[in-house]
Amino acid sequence: MSNTKIVMLVLAACGALGIALIGACAGLGFYAFKSANSTVGPEIDRLFAAIDNDTFAETYESDTAPEFRKQTSKEQYADIGKAVKNRLGPLKSKTMTGFNIRQHNADAYVDVAYNASFEKGKGTIAAKMKKQGGQWKIVTLRVNSPAFEKDLATATCPKCGAPHARDAKFCPACGARLTDDDKPAEDSKEKTADDNRGSG
Repeated sequence: MSNTKIVMLVLAACGALGIALIGACAGLGFYAFKSANSTVGPEIDRLFAAIDNDTFAETYESDTAPEFRKQTSKEQYADIGKAVKNRLGPLKSKTMTGFNIRQHNADAYVDVAYNASFEKGKGTIAAKMKKQGGQWKIVTLRVNSPAFEKDLATATCPKCGAPHARDAKFCPACGARLTDDDKPAEDSKEKTADDNRGSG
């Protein structure tokens, strides 16, 4: 057999092997995608069903990881559910747009992202979840939608100055509690300034 034929056979074998590897990787990726969607997807659906049924606050201890509870109080968690229900309504459908499964020491984590359709508009859902006791629990949960922008107001946080919604209980930037007691103080300062200008 000539050297040319041997080289061609080797190249053909390498090409076939490369195609097989690409196919295997694509198959593994598709399997991982389906696995993430089939295991985490129902957990997300269950949480949004709890929002719709006004039982979201009851999932705070059972469905959140310790990392989440260190950063977010039960009251803040309940407020997330109320904001989603009031502004967006029930979750109608969702499509996974990305995922990342990883292992850190003995802990398994997954990041998932969805395009979502709600009764009152469209949005996105992004969650980081940790597997504990055979259940995926929330580490972070974010829901974004243009519908939330309709609730923006000119009110600002007395602590950091960031804008917040009229009915917000906590500042979205620094987490400070927003109470009605802060607003009259701001009004009285403005009236004092107006009075001083008028007397001069």
